[in-house]
Amino acid sequence: MKTKPHSTPDIPDAPTPDAASVQAWQGPTHDPEHGAMSIEAFCKRYNINRSTFYFMRRDGTAPDVLMIGKRVLIPYRAAREWEARVIERSRAADVA
Repeated sequence: MKTKPHSTPDIPDAPTPDAASVQAWQGPTHDPEHGAMSIEAFCKRYNINRSTFYFMRRDGTAPDVLMIGKRVLIPYRAAREWEARVIERSRAADVA
């Protein structure tokens, strides 16, 4: 016994959503100027161990941190500034 394939009613094309409704649906965008990352994300990004990060904090060479309750976050801005300082120290060490 043969069965007929199901037919679907014609569905009109949906209207194209505007940018605001797409943004509301997708959630907030990643803004590199604002926001922060966890210590874990920072360490993964710069390929360093957590123990190295905590050593840098004790030594005073770690990026600035943002404390929210017990959570320690590193603002993206602070990570970029820290990276620039590390690069500058590396260049100075190469010259010396």
